[in-house]
Amino acid sequence: MSKPPRKRPSRSKSAIAAREEESFEAQRSYWEALGQFVSRFAEIERAMQILLRSIAGVHDHVGKAVFSGVRADAAKDLINRTLDAKGDETTKAALKRHFEQFGIITKIRNDILHYGAQFDSLNRATISNAIVTHIPDRLRKFQITPDDLEDMTIDLNVIKIGIYVALGLEYGSKEWLAHWYPLSQSPWLYKQPPPASQSGRPPKTPPKPPRPPKS
Repeated sequence: MSKPPRKRPSRSKSAIAAREEESFEAQRSYWEALGQFVSRFAEIERAMQILLRSIAGVHDHVGKAVFSGVRADAAKDLINRTLDAKGDETTKAALKRHFEQFGIITKIRNDILHYGAQFDSLNRATISNAIVTHIPDRLRKFQITPDDLEDMTIDLNVIKIGIYVALGLEYGSKEWLAHWYPLSQSPWLYKQPPPASQSGRPPKTPPKPPRPPKS
């Protein structure tokens, strides 16, 4: 006769669950901001696929077969190369500032998702690639706050508008462009953390521009 499965002590499980819940509540604003950021980044990945197919001049079913494994950062490079080949300097210039900010945000996003956040006693999140880096010059370490994540989320929305404005240069009406183009030129909110000074203290970060009104 087989023995009944042994029950684990509920007290230990409850204690672990309680500690997890306590940690989550203290860090709730970070995790909520991270979820919104990741969701908005996925929207940019979709928009980049649409733009890549349009710039390359291929139908959707062909684009699905050819570009299905192309990530957003690689799509950015392919779009620029295709615009160079077509001699389309207007569209390339329109996308320049958006692609530059997207490149900055992509690096931050990759580090957050690949290496995770380490929280100190004050629940401040630090991101670092130290676990995979053996060369000091390649070490990346920076703090990330819920405000940083929210700023990047808003910037991604501006980038998304910029992508559709680039599509609208060919297909959009003058009225459509007149409405969306100014929004696509909104100032960036997220700034890269400045390098540490010789004294070991980071220099003061310049004040952020005011946030654009929510649409």
